[in-house]
Amino acid sequence: MKKFLTRFIGFTLIVGAILGLVFSIAGLMVVSSAEQQVAARALAGLDLLDRALATTADGLSVADGALMEAEETVASLEITTLSVSQTISDTIPLVDSVASLVGKSLPTSIRAAQASLDAAESSAKIADDTLAVLTALALLGGVEYAPPVPLHTSIGQVSDSLDSLPPSFSEMESGLKTTSINLARIETDVAGLSGNIGQIDASVADARSVVGQYQGVVADLQAELVSIRAALPRWLLLLKWGISLILVWLGIAQVGLLSQGVEMVRRARLINQ
Repeated sequence: MKKFLTRFIGFTLIVGAILGLVFSIAGLMVVSSAEQQVAARALAGLDLLDRALATTADGLSVADGALMEAEETVASLEITTLSVSQTISDTIPLVDSVASLVGKSLPTSIRAAQASLDAAESSAKIADDTLAVLTALALLGGVEYAPPVPLHTSIGQVSDSLDSLPPSFSEMESGLKTTSINLARIETDVAGLSGNIGQIDASVADARSVVGQYQGVVADLQAELVSIRAALPRWLLLLKWGISLILVWLGIAQVGLLSQGVEMVRRARLINQ
């Protein structure tokens, strides 16, 4: 029984050692032939990644350019709306001043003018009557005072023609006040619009900042990719030699097992003798 067991273990060690040697030799052959394929595939993968990063960088560059143009446009629009709002704000006091002038100062002046014209009309009536009496008494050398329209009548007509102006000025004052109110509302709306545009401008600036951060990340990845591409042959060579050394060490270990198995078989034969 001891003889059989020794021989069995010996043959098992011999077979295992032979298989181990075959595995080590096959592994060395595979490692040697696979190095170029692994390098080619790794380089192909790096090329694909490099193209993807380049495409991403181009897209980010286009996005940054578009955002920059949008930022400039929005900033210009904000300045324009602020200018419009300021212009409207400056116009409102002028409209109010014109409304006050039309609604108060001008009617007062017209009424004062009418009062003066009424006084002048009374004086002209006296003058007309005096001249008529004088000419009737032939005190002016036969000159007859008979104008087509007496002076006081003309002055009265002028005064009467001014009667329609105050109501017209009142209507103008009402319209100007309405315009002032509408301008105030428009100024408020435009100012609010300017604030909203300012928020959009800030959002665009934030978006540009984020795009800039992504561009930095892509640039770092591209630099790292260049470094990896340069170091790849060295890494593959080190990997090849590492695996080869492991396989050689494994093969050497199989030689020991083989010799041990042969020794056990030899002992079993001696036991038989």
